[in-house]
Amino acid sequence: MTNKSKILFAILFLGVIISNCNSKAKAKPKNDNEKALFEAKNAIESGDLVFRLEDDMISFLVAGLSPKDKTYSHCGIAKKEGDDIYVYNILPPGNPNIPEQIGIRKTPIDTFLDPQMMLKFAVYQYDISLSEKLAMLIYVENLRKNKVVYDAKFDNKSDTAIYCSELIAKALHYGTNNEKKIETTFVENTKILGVKNFFKFMNDSVDLSKYPVYPIDLLYLNDFSKIKYSYQYDTKLRNRAELKKTN
Repeated sequence: MTNKSKILFAILFLGVIISNCNSKAKAKPKNDNEKALFEAKNAIESGDLVFRLEDDMISFLVAGLSPKDKTYSHCGIAKKEGDDIYVYNILPPGNPNIPEQIGIRKTPIDTFLDPQMMLKFAVYQYDISLSEKLAMLIYVENLRKNKVVYDAKFDNKSDTAIYCSELIAKALHYGTNNEKKIETTFVENTKILGVKNFFKFMNDSVDLSKYPVYPIDLLYLNDFSKIKYSYQYDTKLRNRAELKKTN
């Protein structure tokens, strides 16, 4: 670890200790959806994994790429800063909800798990030490500062581009010095074709059936993960006026 990384590690360590001990979500929930988000925020600690399923066709197609559990379509790593919680994550360019999407984002938890846009979510925790979780966050923050972009080729060997589940897998490998590993798998071409129809950024020459990828479900379907919270939003509780604004 370089001197710069050691300083960043020390800063993160102090910040995480203070945040995890003192930070609590303060806004009072108005309905069951808000109550679930409130409880999840109080349960989240730095280094936790946050999964979600958005309410759109693209997300259902992406969730379908997972080999075992097709529940979630996107994921990120949580970081607490005082009373605030952010989720490091990366999305493909051209996302209609995030027109200026470039590189790794540090998204506020209320946005990442917005009940107006999401169908369900879950929070998982790896059974690793605090120092290993901090090392994961350092890895991700360094990628963000280096402006690593979305990996449209899903090439696990690349260090200049990365996709959402690869981000978590490689952060875990780095943080644990490869003691904890996420398995890769191959995706059927029939499933990829449906995704390509929506993801125009994907080059037609990309054939995921020939290359191993890190599927979202295998990030938590392993013997060192445990679930902390999960919830399926009640779409009837959505604010219709707010929905009109976002559409």
